[in-house]
Order: sequence, then C-alpha cells, then structure tokens
Amino acid sequence: MYKSIMESQSWASTCLELYIFNYHCKTIFGLLLM
Repeated sequence: MYKSIMESQSWASTCLELYIFNYHCKTIFGLLLM
C-alpha cells in the first residue's frame, strides 16, 4: 500500500515535470517564431 502511494506520487511528479518542460518548449519556440 505504502509503496504504491510512493509510486503514484513519483508518476505524478514525472508527469508534472514533462508538462512544465513541454510548456517551456512551446514558449521558447513561440518567442523564436515571433
């Protein structure tokens, strides 16, 4: 039980990191295209 909670938290943090990384990439590309 405790292990599955830790795994789900790490999965959520990984998704959040990917989302933020993707957001920054879009922002950088948007600034370059402007």
